[in-house]
Amino acid sequence: MPIARRIFLGSLLLLVALAGCDCEQRVRKLAKPSDEKRVAARTEFAQIDQLSEVEPNDGPRQATPIVIRNELRPVHAEIDSAQDIDWFSVTSEGEERVMVELSVEPSDAALNVAIYLEVPGALDVEPLLYDVARAGEIESIPILLIGPEPLRFFVAGVGGTVGKYTIQFRRRLSGGAIEAEPNDFAHTPTALTIPGEIQGFYDRPRDRDIYHVGADQLKGEVYSLEITSIEGLTQSVNVYADARLEQPLLSLSVTSRGPASIPNFALPAEAQGLWFVLSAGEGYDRQRGYRLKILEHPAETEFTLEREPNDTEANPQPVVLGEVLRGYLHDPTDVDRFRLTLEAAPASE
Repeated sequence: MPIARRIFLGSLLLLVALAGCDCEQRVRKLAKPSDEKRVAARTEFAQIDQLSEVEPNDGPRQATPIVIRNELRPVHAEIDSAQDIDWFSVTSEGEERVMVELSVEPSDAALNVAIYLEVPGALDVEPLLYDVARAGEIESIPILLIGPEPLRFFVAGVGGTVGKYTIQFRRRLSGGAIEAEPNDFAHTPTALTIPGEIQGFYDRPRDRDIYHVGADQLKGEVYSLEITSIEGLTQSVNVYADARLEQPLLSLSVTSRGPASIPNFALPAEAQGLWFVLSAGEGYDRQRGYRLKILEHPAETEFTLEREPNDTEANPQPVVLGEVLRGYLHDPTDVDRFRLTLEAAPASE
């Protein structure tokens, strides 16, 4: 057979063999997925990594659920009409309670967002309004306590503004005790212990921070209270002995000149606990806060301690002739009234 014909037949057999073998394709399939599979995998990952609101979510029962996990991913949403509001429901993972900062950042410069925080257990109370930022700026709730119970809020456009926005959660770390929202009502207070010190912030106009000390902790007879000042703000402090918050046991004004204190207040026998209500009216400061400290006053053996409240004719402090009395004028408007008796009243049997 001529050499040229042999070469031709050999080449033809080689082509037939290669055409009938799919080894290369099998190797490629085993080595890595096809382009279609890679695209599908990337799309699926993007859907898992990116959270979005679920419409309809215009009411509390339709709230889009958000779970606070170790990885805090942003949530993307949109106000698409002047009447649109977006409800969300936030919980922690398991039984954990975490403090977070909630921020809402507009993607459109024209969108002016406001956050409305529902007060748990108070359906007849208007949601707390956070509306400090301007159009295109981030609105936030600086310190929010999240637990296993759903905490709901909704986002709306101020003045009919519309656009896309992103919700972001960031964990808050603190070296000491710190107040967390919502704590504007007697049934949602921030717990306080004795002795104890806690830091708080006025994060919006008309913010009200309420702290509660349980009756089981009130073992002493006299207590000391101190509140630090905030530059540019005047704070009001009211102390109550029951959850109705109707008649304050004590009232105190804290100006920006310096801290204020009541070193010697006593509780009535019918006290159900202590509630401290702090406010700065229309003023607020999200960067600088106050510190509230409460201590049990040490017992006095060498003299009788003046005790607040004793400012009115209806509640003078009884003292016995011959007693050595030590008192405090804790405020320029403070008045201490006493009722003098000649001898101590006999002990009741």
